[in-house]
Amino acid sequence: MKNLILVTILVLGSLFVNGQDKKITHLSDSLYKVETFHENGELSQSGKFIKTSNDQILKTGQWLKFNRMGDLMTVGFFTDDNRNGKWIYYSYSNLVLAEVTYIDGKVFKTEVDRDVQASITLN
Repeated sequence: MKNLILVTILVLGSLFVNGQDKKITHLSDSLYKVETFHENGELSQSGKFIKTSNDQILKTGQWLKFNRMGDLMTVGFFTDDNRNGKWIYYSYSNLVLAEVTYIDGKVFKTEVDRDVQASITLN
């Protein structure tokens, strides 16, 4: 149960974009790169969108999320706006907190580092 709660917190935290500024770069006909930034100018999130023929905007490819100090917190992949493959969630000390494998946006497998989880609980 503790693992489920930890993973839920990590996943929900990675969904919100806290950056104030946004930079959108047109890469090709329907592909765009989006970067959002924290108030201090550090990169908050980076990823790509595709615009479909019926004007849907879908996340695609690798997405990265960073904390306010510029440290990587989350790395994962989207396919047609669904999380797919392995997503890795890092602690503020750059240790892997959890690895979650998604298939079509649904959690397939969760691995939580017991040592890191224990140190977080103790602190």
